[in-house]
Amino acid sequence: MWPRPETMTRTLVVSVSAALWCSVWCAIFAAGIRGSESLTLATVALLAAIAGGFAIPTAWMSLTVGALGVGAAIGAAAGGVPWVAVPAAAVGVICVVIWLVRVVPRIWLYRQGTRVRGTVVESDGDRAEAIESTHATVRYRIEYRDAEGRTHQLTGRDEFPLGARPLVGDTAEVYYAEAKPERAVAVFGTTPRD
Repeated sequence: MWPRPETMTRTLVVSVSAALWCSVWCAIFAAGIRGSESLTLATVALLAAIAGGFAIPTAWMSLTVGALGVGAAIGAAAGGVPWVAVPAAAVGVICVVIWLVRVVPRIWLYRQGTRVRGTVVESDGDRAEAIESTHATVRYRIEYRDAEGRTHQLTGRDEFPLGARPLVGDTAEVYYAEAKPERAVAVFGTTPRD
């Protein structure tokens, strides 16, 4: 699930800090593994990079991969392995750009958009299969009205905790751009159902 508007700033700070942490430790790993007789530092660095990735929300997995790619590129370049540095940098930059393309419009809508209540009119939440033991990917369609009373629909797909999957009839906050009401994002509650 995407971070809610009230937690977005904190989530961004934690995620970017964790991404930097991952990059630094991945760079140490990549530089330390070349020509090293003892792989202790490289192993510790890899574990530290992976641990940092857990601080980033799953919706932002591309940021984690991007940070690890950039870190690997820096470390490989420092270790004199350009054939690893170039593809790692490419993967890292592409993943970070994908994350930016997804997160920047959402932040803009949270801050500048109009907030209304929408109703879930279609959802596969009651039959979505769990991807892990705790989450499921759900497709949904929400209807909402803009300030002029026109009805719009928003379709999406997201991961939800099993007890908080959106079902038909549930409500969600919808943030839309006044100039383009069809440009919208949904924010669901996180209260589990019985």
